Amino acid sequence: MAESILSEYFSYDPSSPSFLRWKINIGLRIKAGDEVGCISSYGYYRTKLHGKEIAAHRIVWQLHNGEIPVGMQIDHIDGVRTNNDIENLRLASVSENLQNQKRSSKNTTGVKGLSWNKADRAWRGSIQVKGVRNHFSSKSRSEVEEWLSKTRSSLHGEFAREF
Repeated sequence: MAESILSEYFSYDPSSPSFLRWKINIGLRIKAGDEVGCISSYGYYRTKLHGKEIAAHRIVWQLHNGEIPVGMQIDHIDGVRTNNDIENLRLASVSENLQNQKRSSKNTTGVKGLSWNKADRAWRGSIQVKGVRNHFSSKSRSEVEEWLSKTRSSLHGEFAREF
């Protein structure tokens, strides 16, 4: 949605849980000054405008920076989906956004990218960048953890997330 349209309806306000407030009355239930949005099943603040659902973090970004380029996403730097502070948002490619993902809830090692390979009886580290997977195995867990940390830093740069 165009920044000019969004700025007619929304204002940025860090005191609001979603960091947004309505600028005008919308129907009978939404009044100017009300907090915008509710948390979706995916954990993001979302709202509707002209019958279309839109994520609050996308609105915040556009109010400050204009249109989001095609193919780009808005990444929450700290990984907290409800933290729509403009200082916590940045443009990211799909790959960069995935690099900043938190450790999977299915991960039992407590370390992102680390797994135990029963067949080899060794620890295995795995990191993916732009569809290319990088692997390292060792009997030493600490050696694999060190490789993961260094490789993630090197390949993911500012989007590297350890946990």
